Amino acid sequence: MNIIEKIRDTETKLRAQTDPVKQLESWTMLERLLGRMPVDQALLKQVVRDRDSVGLDVMIRKLEDPEAFKPKADPLPEYTI
Repeated sequence: MNIIEKIRDTETKLRAQTDPVKQLESWTMLERLLGRMPVDQALLKQVVRDRDSVGLDVMIRKLEDPEAFKPKADPLPEYTI
């Protein structure tokens, strides 16, 4: 299991947990793991502080498939003279 898989696994377990102590442990683990990845650290702190599960999911998806979030380049229009 690589680190991105571990992050996704921890996030999946977090969604299933109802015990607040275990949820806090999962958020702490995710903050530590994501802190080692190429993510916006200020955004990471905000996501963890706010317990933003949607923001967390987007952050993980960007790590899993960075190409999906890159803007598509529009082809240049053709001009005739």
